Amino acid sequence: AVLGPPCVGKHTQADALRRAFGVCRISAQELMSASSSDEEAVSTLGTLLQRNECRRGFVLDGFPTTVAQAARLDEELAKQNKSLDAAIFLDAPEDVLVERCQGRLLHEASGRLYHDAHRIPLEKGVDDFTGNPLVRPPFEESKFKAQVERYQKDSKLLRQFFSKRPVMSVRDVDATKTIDQVSAACLEPIGARSE
Repeated sequence: AVLGPPCVGKHTQADALRRAFGVCRISAQELMSASSSDEEAVSTLGTLLQRNECRRGFVLDGFPTTVAQAARLDEELAKQNKSLDAAIFLDAPEDVLVERCQGRLLHEASGRLYHDAHRIPLEKGVDDFTGNPLVRPPFEESKFKAQVERYQKDSKLLRQFFSKRPVMSVRDVDATKTIDQVSAACLEPIGARSE
């Protein structure tokens, strides 16, 4: 699971892990948009894990966010004889997160993310693959601050929850470095476990 506050790079790093290991990526947005409760989100996850592209494994992008979700996730994975091998907590200072949120660009149809400074599209304002226009998601500072505060509180409890598992790798990663440096730090605990 790749976890972190808003705009820290969860999607980017989960996608890097997906490519590195040939596994599927399942995002919190997929799970929460299709459901109204933790129970429904985990049930949706259970269904998604049945897809062919998930047969080699999976990476969770921004899920679970609470201990209650993590406990329910454990139950669902146990039913399918699967496990969560690593929890990677990405972190960056709030000013970096704000800059990343404000510079985001989105290709709505595919979910591809770009950034004004960190992942620049080949042609300004246009998706690299389709040529369709990119949109800038709205940024509401009060909503952002509330999400960061909630993440900080919940992530402490999640770290404790995951740290109690001797077979699980829990890692904090500084997400202020380059995309490639952060990817290497994310791959480290997982690569060591797969050897």
